[in-house]
Amino acid sequence: MAPIPNAAPAPVIPDHMTSPQWFVVERITGERKNDDGETTHFRVKWANYPDAESTWEPAARVKRAGWAIQVFREAEEKRRREQRQRALQKAAFQSQPAPTLRTPPRQAAPARARATSEQESGEGEPSAEQGGPPQLQAAALPCTTNDTAAVEAALKA
Repeated sequence: MAPIPNAAPAPVIPDHMTSPQWFVVERITGERKNDDGETTHFRVKWANYPDAESTWEPAARVKRAGWAIQVFREAEEKRRREQRQRALQKAAFQSQPAPTLRTPPRQAAPARARATSEQESGEGEPSAEQGGPPQLQAAALPCTTNDTAAVEAALKA
């Protein structure tokens, strides 16, 4: 077949278009050591691909994405620090004893019945109006604090 006169030459395809396809790293989402304990693999989320298409790649294959590895490791360290802090706070909270309310000792007879019998006989302890100790009732002291010292101070008052 003879060449066609005045025809455009055949296009030249550049080498970078015939080489393997390049993928762009969007972010690193995980890191693990291989069974040998030496080879590190990173879970790579590829740009313009769904999360389901993420792959585990050896560190050597993503060395050009050093920025993504650094961002991932910094975020991972921050997450671990916060997790340790929450665990310490939880342990400190759980180690505190629960506050308890101390109720006055139970009396043999109800206060009202005793008061009427004392008034009739003119005996007994002096009342608060007469300079005696005030009578406390547990229902009059609702617990609205977790501070044991504050509860005990309220009971003594």
